[in-house]
Amino acid sequence: MIKKLLLISFFFLLISGVNAQSDTITRPVSKKELKNLKKHKVNKYVDTIFLDKKNIMVGEIKSMDQTILTLKTRYSKSDFKIKWYKVKGIRSNTLFIISLSDGKRLTSTINSIKGTDKVLLESGVNTFEEDINNIIYLNPVGESFKSRLNASFDIGITLTKTNNLRQLTSSAYAGYIANRWNSSGSFSSVFSSQDDIENLRRIDGDLSFQWVLPKEWFLSSNVTFLSNDEQKLRLRTTFRVGAGYYFKHDNSAYFGALSGLGYNNENYSDISIPNKNSIEFYFGGGFKKYKIGDLGINTSLIFSPSFTEWGRIRTDLKFDMKYDLPLDFYINTNFTYNFDNKPAEGASKDDYIFTTSFGWELK
Repeated sequence: MIKKLLLISFFFLLISGVNAQSDTITRPVSKKELKNLKKHKVNKYVDTIFLDKKNIMVGEIKSMDQTILTLKTRYSKSDFKIKWYKVKGIRSNTLFIISLSDGKRLTSTINSIKGTDKVLLESGVNTFEEDINNIIYLNPVGESFKSRLNASFDIGITLTKTNNLRQLTSSAYAGYIANRWNSSGSFSSVFSSQDDIENLRRIDGDLSFQWVLPKEWFLSSNVTFLSNDEQKLRLRTTFRVGAGYYFKHDNSAYFGALSGLGYNNENYSDISIPNKNSIEFYFGGGFKKYKIGDLGINTSLIFSPSFTEWGRIRTDLKFDMKYDLPLDFYINTNFTYNFDNKPAEGASKDDYIFTTSFGWELK
């Protein structure tokens, strides 16, 4: 079963990569613009960042995501990380994929309008002004697949002499953001052994795809996997499709809600318990705060009342808190809670895990 989950996760990420190579931008890039892009590859350091009247930095903008602008310069081997709210002005002829807080995405250059907090966005088709604080994402056109990929892996180990306790926790994540869609995959596991107690394991995974619509709306589909000894689940697989809306979506945080339909398939470790299939309605929301200093918070809550098993409702809660360390290392704290008011016979109604782990992130 574990091999199947890993193969499915790998296949999903592979498909994301293939789709990434064929992703199109919002308009064709002219031969002249391509020529300029090639020229910029020779002379990369052409972007200017104004922090205040006295502090100006010249270099190559690598990206801006989750409130952090990454700038490469001639005079440092390490890239500079600049908080976006400290950027008072910007000047660049590079073409960027730009996301705005109202959900719009476009391909354009970006240049500040002198004496204001606004920037001029020129796409070659339209030219308009926008408040610099409404920009939540920047990525240069022509960047590689790797530049749009975000991945991380962490691991935690607990060893105690008492009862010879051995516990291993691990998790992995990969996400990709394109012009109008994004996808992600995650996997986590807990294995625990202790004298005079049966070994315990818990494995869960999630594969998600989101299509961005105008005016903060989005379409969503995902499949989740859960194997849980506490609830006698050999494997629970849930497929969901739905739509959602962002009530807040800017370069510091997002808060959104979504709902839709799901199909739930359950196989149990106890062969005396018959397998279950059900159709569910689901609704819930998520909140993510990108940076509070070096701290980030991400949480979600989903309720799933069943259509075909009247009176049954499941609840899934996730909370992640990550603290960034130097060299892209981090410490992660995770709390996950699952509740089922009508579990299999002899199984627990709920289960939770609380883990702290150390990891590394690919940016």
